[in-house]
Amino acid sequence: MNKKFQIFISSTYEDLKEERAKVVATILKAYHFPIGMEMFSADNVEQWEQIKRTIDSSDYYVLIIKKRYGSMTKEGISYTEKEYNYAKERKIPTLAFIIDKDAFIQSKDVEDDPEKIKLLSKFIEQVKNENPCDFWNNADELCTLVNQALQKQFDTNEQIGWVRSDTKYTLSNIVNEYVNSQVPSCCYGLADVMTARLDKMLHFKNIIKKIKRIINVIFLDDKSIKVSITNLEEYYCHPNKFEILFNACKQQAESFEVTNLKLNDTDYLNDVKINCDCTKNSDAFNYQVRSNEIILENPIHKIEYSNSYCSNLNDFFISYRIHSPCYEFNVTVTLNYGHDDYSILCSTFSSTERVEQKNYSDYELHAGNTCDINFPTWSLPGTGYVVSIKKNEEL
Repeated sequence: MNKKFQIFISSTYEDLKEERAKVVATILKAYHFPIGMEMFSADNVEQWEQIKRTIDSSDYYVLIIKKRYGSMTKEGISYTEKEYNYAKERKIPTLAFIIDKDAFIQSKDVEDDPEKIKLLSKFIEQVKNENPCDFWNNADELCTLVNQALQKQFDTNEQIGWVRSDTKYTLSNIVNEYVNSQVPSCCYGLADVMTARLDKMLHFKNIIKKIKRIINVIFLDDKSIKVSITNLEEYYCHPNKFEILFNACKQQAESFEVTNLKLNDTDYLNDVKINCDCTKNSDAFNYQVRSNEIILENPIHKIEYSNSYCSNLNDFFISYRIHSPCYEFNVTVTLNYGHDDYSILCSTFSSTERVEQKNYSDYELHAGNTCDINFPTWSLPGTGYVVSIKKNEEL
């Protein structure tokens, strides 16, 4: 049986970009699935839940440590250490790769915070005591060690993994098709290409045939808007469960309304119940909108879903990433209003890019009253878009 395995890669980000990209390319060339969640903001409650689910669904956990400890969590440890502790708690087979003490490292990649230096040293000792560790000097040596260690695990500690089904569009086929068409021409730009919430059991996998989304924005007055979103999703493979989950500001959460919900062409609008809870986040989007879980007897192959909410103009910001490989992905954004002072600003990003609200404008696509976004065939998990409204004088 030709099995493919899902491998979670955990590390700090800025100091390990080159190493991560090469490790991801190495794993992809072996036709396995590298998963990396550091592109998401883990201080967001929803994103940490997503990281946990992704670790849960992974077959192996690869930890890479250089000379930086990384950004801190509210628990007083780094996000990397938090991921590591969770992987150990879940008993995911762990492979650790620590930079050799004599390796050459640029000063910008060395931790200079005395407190973080102590925490990093303590973390390294913990990792060394709990796992077999390999020590590396450069990116190429790291890739060789990772490849050898994984092959040994595949032979001696085989996990559930993925197997080919009789469906044409299996995840293996999609990844193989993408890698064959892109590697080696852009292999070092594939960092984090497989970020996704992938369920471990084969029959729970997600593969999207089409997403068609229409976002309509209407001015209610000079400071507030109403947002209506119509969504059509079709799937090659999808679980039999449906749930709404996203973060919003208070006004958006309290005015949120589901106006249409059909699953496999059957109306479920009366079955959906929405709850809004305030989180402990310090940012503006500190409310979590969540529905009850709707479970069907059979897998869902078609979702028709519409919702609306009101928002202060300054709070309007939509960021969306696809969670699974998607064959066709199209978004249309329209601004309807009686003023000439504002325009829609749309931006896109690929699965290899790290995009946050503060820097999304660096990836600007275009602005105007209407934006049509058409993503490439077989967009990979992590691909997405952001939408906001700005005054024309600011564009």
